[in-house]
Amino acid sequence: MTNDKDSKAPASEPKQQSPMQPPMAKSAPEEAEMSDDARKRAQQDQSTAKEPAREFRWFEWINLGLLIVGIIAVCIYGRQLGSLKKQTDILHTQQRAWISGSSSCFAKTKDFKPPEKPGENECPWKPYTWGKVLEVTKANESLTWWLSMSNYGQTPAVDAVLKATWCIRSEDPKNPPTFEVCASQHSPIIVSRTVAPPRGIDNIDTMQQVIHLTDEEIKSILSVPSRQYLYILERTTYSEWKIPEGHTTESCLYYLPHWIYALRTCEGGNRAD
Repeated sequence: MTNDKDSKAPASEPKQQSPMQPPMAKSAPEEAEMSDDARKRAQQDQSTAKEPAREFRWFEWINLGLLIVGIIAVCIYGRQLGSLKKQTDILHTQQRAWISGSSSCFAKTKDFKPPEKPGENECPWKPYTWGKVLEVTKANESLTWWLSMSNYGQTPAVDAVLKATWCIRSEDPKNPPTFEVCASQHSPIIVSRTVAPPRGIDNIDTMQQVIHLTDEEIKSILSVPSRQYLYILERTTYSEWKIPEGHTTESCLYYLPHWIYALRTCEGGNRAD
């Protein structure tokens, strides 16, 4: 049974709670130490962050240096390759076949002597003073010209074809008429050789070609300045030995007395490849 006294006894008062204590403020030395630690950590973080950027810049400089070295090397190798190509071309030119003019002649037909050997021609220059042929030529008097080509290269030329023609034109020797223009007036002489030996051993010769000039043509050529010119044009095509590479030589001669010869090389119209 419950004790009445106990039930009637007043309830005990609740225990009084102690008030919460405010956080204790840290001392000034502790705060300074914490701020130093935070500053050090921040500096370490910044240094750590700067390391990759610094290494990246180093890589950039290294790559830039390598690029510059590579460009210099390419320039050097390019120049060396160019020099080597030039030397190769020079060597090829020295060793290849090379056909060019060897001799020519223009004189009165009556002054030519029969050749001592077949295929040989000798120009009768003695009867003329300073190569003056037309000055002592009458209208329609027989005149003769010829020219020859030789292979002055170091290897044989094959399938050589010499074409030569003549014409009287008003074009200046600095810009003479083309081979086709003259060939349209006088059909060209064609001489073929299967093999042209090297080093000028043999000639490709047109033999003696006879022409006649009228009095008006002679006067136009001898006028000062010349109203017309007597041209003799040549074109030779050939290939190299065992090399399927074609070459062409073109030469231009015109009448202009000088020294002992009557024909002089034009200032234009000459080429060889």
